[in-house]
Amino acid sequence: MSWTVFRCDNPDFRVRSVPDDITFGVKRSAMERSEAFRLPSGDSSEAEVDPIVDLHEPADVLAILLRILHDPPRPPEEIPSSELDSYVKKYDEATVIPLPLLELVVLQLVDKYLLDESITE
Repeated sequence: MSWTVFRCDNPDFRVRSVPDDITFGVKRSAMERSEAFRLPSGDSSEAEVDPIVDLHEPADVLAILLRILHDPPRPPEEIPSSELDSYVKKYDEATVIPLPLLELVVLQLVDKYLLDESITE
């Protein structure tokens, strides 16, 4: 799985990477998993909201954010080990966010865009 590739079926909203001038189709309901994209309380008028939001993020970083919001990662799957290896936990690599990506990008996005607790757990 490539973290920097994002595609959304049936988008109802758009987000543009300003530095790269790339626009992504997104689902508004998924974007609301971030406090930064929620409408203020009591403001249910979606007609007044611009259907495109410009973000000053590189397209690859924005793709990572959109993947997290649309398909939040599940906890890593532990691989069963023998009794001899019972003190060493091993995980399915396909279910683990690579450490450099986690440290350099994902944790910053979590803080910057105030992602839901359900995603960060």
